[in-house]
Amino acid sequence: CAFAILLLFLTSYAIEEDKRLKLEDFAVDVATESGEFVYTIKWWEQEAVESTQYYITLPYHARDKEVRANFQCDNAVFFDGVEIENGSVLAPLQEGNHVISCAKKIYNLYVFYGSDIPTLHIATESGSLKYLKQDRDNRELGHISIVYQDELIYRDVLEYIKGRGNYTWTYNKKPFNLKFLEKVDLFGMGESDKWCLLANSMDGTMLKNKLGYEFADKVGLDFSSQAMLVDVYINNEYMGNYTLSETVEVGENRVDIVDLEALNAEANAGVDIREFTQSGTRGKNSYLEYGSAKWIDIPNNPVDFTGGYLLEFELASRYDKELCGFISNYGQPVVIKSPEYASCAEVEYIRDYYQAFEDAVMDETGYNAQGKHYSDYVDVTSIAKMYVYQEFIKNLDGAATSLFFYKNPGEKIVAGPVWDVDLGFGYPVERDGVQMDDPGTLWITGGHLSNELSDKYSVFSLLCQHEDFINEAKRQWKNCFEPNIPGLLKEVDRLYENTSASIVSDKCKWTVKGNHNVAVDKVDSAILKLKIFIKERSEFLSEHFQEDK
Repeated sequence: CAFAILLLFLTSYAIEEDKRLKLEDFAVDVATESGEFVYTIKWWEQEAVESTQYYITLPYHARDKEVRANFQCDNAVFFDGVEIENGSVLAPLQEGNHVISCAKKIYNLYVFYGSDIPTLHIATESGSLKYLKQDRDNRELGHISIVYQDELIYRDVLEYIKGRGNYTWTYNKKPFNLKFLEKVDLFGMGESDKWCLLANSMDGTMLKNKLGYEFADKVGLDFSSQAMLVDVYINNEYMGNYTLSETVEVGENRVDIVDLEALNAEANAGVDIREFTQSGTRGKNSYLEYGSAKWIDIPNNPVDFTGGYLLEFELASRYDKELCGFISNYGQPVVIKSPEYASCAEVEYIRDYYQAFEDAVMDETGYNAQGKHYSDYVDVTSIAKMYVYQEFIKNLDGAATSLFFYKNPGEKIVAGPVWDVDLGFGYPVERDGVQMDDPGTLWITGGHLSNELSDKYSVFSLLCQHEDFINEAKRQWKNCFEPNIPGLLKEVDRLYENTSASIVSDKCKWTVKGNHNVAVDKVDSAILKLKIFIKERSEFLSEHFQEDK
């Protein structure tokens, strides 16, 4: 027995001794110009790939400055043949290949530098992403520091960081939502305490969401989200290039309409409306109950609840997970994003309002049984503009999900803001017999609600049956879209020139297993395809939307 214990001790000691003799972790410490913020960046390796090849991605501002080695090892460590200690200065650390050796083991290190864009350094309370990755809705406290052009521009505690997205959440590179303790204005995008980090995992260019939001603003789609390309580090680990974006929410610097959520709280002062019972038609198959609705049993309503509403057309399969909404008589799932906790009266009001619009659209005359035209319910200019926008970028989800509308008190429904367009601009997939990267075919014009309701055409398709709507779409294309195409192409070039290094590093981490040359070729090719798609798509639609002479 004593021999067994001694053997176990010696074995454990040998394992610990072996660990201390190996270079288990390597990182560098970087300081901002003022020295007020020092942060650590670890090396990384490809997941599930056993090799001695490692990578490290450093911010642009660290190119020509001192960085310090950060490691623990009881054996001698050599960097490019020179023995170093923990804390040794490595400067300048050149981009490209380096060799680290320790105890006769060779570690190949490739150094990347990002682009001249902000870097977000986030630390979770646990020091890990394990809990957050277990479930998209898991939340964790954190801390955030933002560095831009060698200066610490923001630093504070995060109320939480959590996952976000639907299909994008299934990718290894995770998108996140950030909740700050107080409202903050980041890069002139307006104060808010909620921000998104979009991973763009399905976008070979990494630019489509930012490009799409900017272009939507150019053509006059109100409240289009502002965005900034950033590099993200979480718990000292490089996570890649992200789009820091405004969220789609009601607010002074977001969708600036009457805040019905706040009015509900005022009408029910002293109670938490989130604690009231959920009622209405719910469940996994509730989307099949045409004309149904679901709400919260809030006792008191504001005097005027004809607005403001923020609505989203959603996939049928996702409808049951939302708190409040309705299914139109035609089968369109509509989620009420704000007020998130809507009363029965509010849900019934906006359902009946939308239904009157839908009834008019469904009739070949454009009028419903009450003798009202569909234009009595919606701002036709904005709806036509949204239709043309989604058709131009040929957005895979453009008629089915992430399609927002808003309504102020006493006013009509307006289309916007644009959201989630990374599956546009020539996404290489086939859907319903249409090749999405073919610039010469229509998509939104004949689009459906969702896969679950594939026999149901979208509201855009139904509106296209009306000559007056098509004429408005033609005017929008000629007056708002055509003049802005040259600027869009220039913006592709500008953004790529300013962010290419960061995008290539991201692709090396998540897509091409660290092969720098392959990553460069892939991104260059994706950018070229994007520009060709924009050019040829605009030529096709200029012909399609040609006004009658």
